[in-house]
Amino acid sequence: MPSTKDPQPQPQPQPQPQPQPLAREATPGGKTARESAPRGANSPQKANPPQEANPPREANPPQRADSPEGSRPPEGTSSGTGAAPDRRGPAATAAKGPRPCAIADTLALVGEKYSLLVLREAFLGARRFDQLARNTGAPRDVLTARLRRLVDAGILEKVRYSERPQRFEYRPTPAGLELESVLMTLMAWGDRHLHPDDDRPMIVEHACGHTLAPLVTCAHCGAEVRHEDLTAHPQAPGWTVTGPAGV
Repeated sequence: MPSTKDPQPQPQPQPQPQPQPLAREATPGGKTARESAPRGANSPQKANPPQEANPPREANPPQRADSPEGSRPPEGTSSGTGAAPDRRGPAATAAKGPRPCAIADTLALVGEKYSLLVLREAFLGARRFDQLARNTGAPRDVLTARLRRLVDAGILEKVRYSERPQRFEYRPTPAGLELESVLMTLMAWGDRHLHPDDDRPMIVEHACGHTLAPLVTCAHCGAEVRHEDLTAHPQAPGWTVTGPAGV
């Protein structure tokens, strides 16, 4: 007998979904959902190119020109000049500003205009304010400031010579009198280089009866002080004869 089989059910076609219109529900403020979405939310994103985890290092990276033997700066220091370590040593870093010197310190007291002229007059005996103003040509306010500075430095002493009205004169102190030989040396230099022998503004006579010819000598050996016999030994930290150490 012929065998009979149950008929297989045939698949039924499924209905295709119809595209639905976008919902345009109003959001607070009267905007639709699309209008209220953040900018770029629906825009396609560009893919970032893949990044290497550890980029290869150069075989011979460039070295700093100012580093010794081409070495790299120590970690924790900047390669800029502002924070770079100072390799010159403590002696060089201690030398800041101009050279410290007793000449500069003395000029700070007597190197201002009119100060040495005030001392000149005081050594000659003109020690009252009106005399000093007339003989130096200093304005009275400038002269007042110079006298106050010289008194404060212990070079001049302010002494009252009149009670009514009060009047003062300015006398050299022992420290001030030590500067007289400096002024005599300056005057002798000016006589030699700025004035001929018959045109000297002033002649100073020594107690020996001769015109003063000041001469600087060594107190130990009595020899005249000459440039070729002198050797300077700077004592200020960080300084050499020619300037800061290590520079």
